[in-house]
Amino acid sequence: MKPRKLLCTVYGLLAEGDDHYRYIGQTQVKINRRLASHWNTARNTDAPSYVYRWMRKCEKAGISISIHVIEKDCPLDATEIKWIACFKEMHNDMTNISVGGDKGVLGIKRSEETKAKMRGPKSEATKKKMRKPKSVETKIKMSQAQRGNTKGLGSNNGNAVFTESDIFDVRSLCQTKSLSEIGKLYGVTKGTIWKIKERVSWKHV
Repeated sequence: MKPRKLLCTVYGLLAEGDDHYRYIGQTQVKINRRLASHWNTARNTDAPSYVYRWMRKCEKAGISISIHVIEKDCPLDATEIKWIACFKEMHNDMTNISVGGDKGVLGIKRSEETKAKMRGPKSEATKKKMRKPKSVETKIKMSQAQRGNTKGLGSNNGNAVFTESDIFDVRSLCQTKSLSEIGKLYGVTKGTIWKIKERVSWKHV
């Protein structure tokens, strides 16, 4: 008999006000239980990993974190590795420090010299690469400005590349084509297509 393939759910953690996931993980339990487990570790231990430091920082600032399914009933480890690589390619502020899968955070061992460099001051070049975080005050203002305001949504936004009709077509194409293929059709990145597919952007359509 062939060994039974282990399946999982790959999920993302999203902070209120952000436009992309900051952490990708996998679980074989319900995602709300997994989020509760993350909070238990963040609040009741001194776990130094980036994801827990980020969660504690968000909670201190009054920013909520939600959990979302990225892919369900998928192969364990391999799928998580795939999605972590995908998001790290699109964003430089992910809190995942490992490649994922059974390697996990414990799979990475850094020398004391490397740790010292990471803790030390950043070069100007590195600072430019890092996204400037928005203050809590700015996030609150953005949230308040957006509530009930549809003037700048969708094709009403002067910078919009798509129309509402395009969005329906893109989501339909996602059933048969890859994100990269669709991106080439519209002249945008696969990250832009992913946001449309997952309703991170164009939520109102």
